[in-house]
Amino acid sequence: MKTSTRSGIRTALFTAVLIALFAGLGAYPSSALLQSQRNIPAPTGYIQGVVQSEKGPEAGVWVIAETKDLLTNFIKIVVTDDQGKFMVPDLPTANYKVWVRGFGLVDSTPITMKPATNSITLKAATAKTPKEAAAVYPGNYWLAMLEPPAKTLFPGTGAQGNGLGAQMLTQNHWINQLKSGCNFCHQLGNQLTRSLDHVYKADPSVHTSVEAWDRRLKGGVRGNSMYGTLSTMGNPGTLKQLGLDRSHRQRRSAARAPKTERHRAQYRRDAVGCRRRSLVHARSSHDGQEPPHRQRRRSRLCRERRSRSAGGDGSKREQHVFNRHPDA
Repeated sequence: MKTSTRSGIRTALFTAVLIALFAGLGAYPSSALLQSQRNIPAPTGYIQGVVQSEKGPEAGVWVIAETKDLLTNFIKIVVTDDQGKFMVPDLPTANYKVWVRGFGLVDSTPITMKPATNSITLKAATAKTPKEAAAVYPGNYWLAMLEPPAKTLFPGTGAQGNGLGAQMLTQNHWINQLKSGCNFCHQLGNQLTRSLDHVYKADPSVHTSVEAWDRRLKGGVRGNSMYGTLSTMGNPGTLKQLGLDRSHRQRRSAARAPKTERHRAQYRRDAVGCRRRSLVHARSSHDGQEPPHRQRRRSRLCRERRSRSAGGDGSKREQHVFNRHPDA
């Protein structure tokens, strides 16, 4: 009995020593690495220059510097000013791929360089077609084109009714379920989620967009979870909404893509005179005139801002009017 007890104690002590030894060995490189990182001064490198296209300096476009030379992938993005100038600050020493992306442009060919004091010129190219330009639009731009079921269809009456889930009491419930159930795990509106080409290629038995969405939501390790979200939203009705026929999508895309449009980040001034940079949409209309409803809204906003000015007298203050993105 005593021998057995002593043997158990020795085994426990030996195990504890081994655990402590391995824990120490595993922690040493990490702690040494952290200590070495603390001793590294803050990065002071930068890349500066100007973005030019065939139309001149490009204002309000993104300049992206990225590298894989560091311990983790490192990406820094800045926006050009009104003269197309930029500076990417606080860069650790490494080789960076630097390139340009912007609304109305195609991605430029990356150049490889290290942070330096000399100024560089990045060449940007204007997209030849609206479709080519839209390829780099953010996912949220495309997500905004998704048409939820009409408000008149709520509350849902289930699979035997209008195909929308009985828990979907209003259109807002359906939209919230889409965002919290789908967007919680992945982006919506990016190339992978707005295209069904890979589904048709993977499964030749799929012939319609409704079938493709049904197949997509069943696939992968998260298929059960995705299909559960679909069931809550209402299987038949939601699949029908997601799988609008291709001709309908083409008509809708054509209606949403004006012939001449450019998006730029411009300086705007708010009612109290504070400057801020924001994304605005500059569009050339066919007749050079705004639609009547926009003219009325613009006039109303001007009157409201004048009435909110100091002392209620807006005649002494400069009149500033906001341009708004048509899809906002």
